[in-house]
Amino acid sequence: MKPPYLRENLPVLEGSPYRELNSSILHRLLAHSHSWKSEKSIPIDNIESTLLSEDQASIKHPRQCLDYLCVADLATWSISKMTYLSPKQPFYNDEVAKIYGVNGSATTSYVCHAIGSERQEDYFLPIGNLLR
Repeated sequence: MKPPYLRENLPVLEGSPYRELNSSILHRLLAHSHSWKSEKSIPIDNIESTLLSEDQASIKHPRQCLDYLCVADLATWSISKMTYLSPKQPFYNDEVAKIYGVNGSATTSYVCHAIGSERQEDYFLPIGNLLR
């Protein structure tokens, strides 16, 4: 039996795409470290695959997604949400409608900010990204 999810019973906000896609509370998860320390381990890949598979199994609407996941000595993942509001937008055509539906939709993805990444400064700490 699946445990109840934090945001399942919160009121649904309406009135704008932002309000409909986001919850009234931030959902952040912090781990101080990880146990994948061997030479051939791939902790970022392990966490990403688990995060995505659990999302696919549990999440019914973008507002239920985890906002931030931080492993303090490794990386922080933050949610990114994008809307495709209307078939009236110039780029909408039959091919786009097959992907996003005839009335538009929203997509989500997680962005990873990792220690040692070529795009991060030397002073980057994942917990700083979690607290912003």
